[in-house]
This record gives sequence, structure tokens and C-alpha cells, in this order.
Amino acid sequence: MLFKSSVVILFLANALTGDLRILAGIFAAALLLNIFRNRKLKENFRRTRMFFLVYGVACAINVLMVREGKVAATLPFPGNWFVTWEGLLRGASLFLRLVSCVALSWAAATASWFGGRRGKTLTLITTVMEMLPEALTLIRRRMRLKAFMRYILSETKRKFSAE
Repeated sequence: MLFKSSVVILFLANALTGDLRILAGIFAAALLLNIFRNRKLKENFRRTRMFFLVYGVACAINVLMVREGKVAATLPFPGNWFVTWEGLLRGASLFLRLVSCVALSWAAATASWFGGRRGKTLTLITTVMEMLPEALTLIRRRMRLKAFMRYILSETKRKFSAE
């Protein structure tokens, strides 16, 4: 019971805080919970590493797009490219918030909270996250949206029928 309540408190703190130090503490706590309680940590990370890569690139772009605040560094690209401290803080907080949320959801999944219908929802979410690299490949092929959605639905149906 203490484990479940601590995960809920960490979820709420993750959603409500904006301080980078608190978010880093929540990330460290979520990482420790997963290291000590989650036996499928390697498998979970392997399934979602492409998701983390795509989101990391999105946060890096966010860092470059924030133009307010004190300049931290000037980049040697053509044009006026620079990184501000405000952009670094905002990008780091976005990345830590999402990664902590994913790590806390892995910890909650090991606590066997999700049974019945919710277990199927969790399976659906993990299936869609696993299909992210395939989705990027299909987008590169310029597949029509209807065919793309039909492919995703057929893959999730196959995954559910296998279980």
C-alpha cells in the first residue's frame, strides 16, 4: 500500500510542479523505484527507446526555438542561432516531466493495479508505443491516412488476439 500511495504522490507532484530540482528528484525516485521493483525494466526501455529518441529531439528543437532570456551559447550555424538559459530550463523540464511520467507508469504497472479493462488499455498503449518506429517508416512511404490507421488497427487486433 505504501508503494502505491508513493507512486500516486509522485504522479501528482510531477503534474503540478514546474521546478527543475523537484522534477529531477521525481525522476531519480521513479528511476530507483523501477530499478528495485521492475523486473521488465530492460524490456520496457527497449520497447520505448525510439519514443525517447523522438521526444529528446523534440525537446532539443524546443530549446533552440525559445528566444527569451539570457544567451547561454551561440551556435556556429548560418543565421542567428543561439541557446538561452530559459530555453534550456524549459526543454529540460519538459523532458524530465515526460520521462518521469513514463517511468512512474512502468512502476505502477508492476504494482498490478491494472486488471480487466484497464489491463487491456495498458496493453493498447504499450502496443502503440512499440509501433512508433514502424509508424515513422510508414509516414516516410507517404501512405494515405486511411491505410495507415487500418494498419495500426490490424496490428493492435492481432496483438490482442494473441493474448
